[in-house]
Amino acid sequence: MDSRNPLEAPIRFFLAEQTRALHDVLDARATAFDLSTQDGLKAFLTFLHRGIAAIEAGLEQFRIGDVFSDWHSRKRADILAAEAGALSDKATPLLQFRSEPEAWGGLYVLEGSRLGARVLLNSSPFSKNSQFLASSAASSYWPEFLRYLDEADDRLKNRGDMVEGAKRSFLAFS
Repeated sequence: MDSRNPLEAPIRFFLAEQTRALHDVLDARATAFDLSTQDGLKAFLTFLHRGIAAIEAGLEQFRIGDVFSDWHSRKRADILAAEAGALSDKATPLLQFRSEPEAWGGLYVLEGSRLGARVLLNSSPFSKNSQFLASSAASSYWPEFLRYLDEADDRLKNRGDMVEGAKRSFLAFS
């Protein structure tokens, strides 16, 4: 259990700080894809599917829906698999979450990935036609998610495991 003082940064800023290097690596890998071609977009979506599907499968196994009521409306691996032509989720390895705080770290990575979709959606004529990017960019889940995350942080008082779950989630894209 963490003992936090009231002047401590909100959990979203703490997670961002603690995972900055992994986030930067993921951003660098993602920007290497040429979204100005159909093949480049498909390769990018396949890359995203690998990480998102592993995280979602792990969260499903953890039964995150029991503590995060919006979970089922936020899943995106199926739409991503259909668009990318990826293998079914049965072939996707899952990321195991060992505690509820770790699972919240995984949710932080998934929900944050929606923010990037807003930038990418209009980056090329091909990306504008991506159902996955359009649905991700159209959502306004982030502010609501942050309220849930803050509540989980207050209740669980375990930022170390939240960071661990976020770090392992970023690595799922490797």
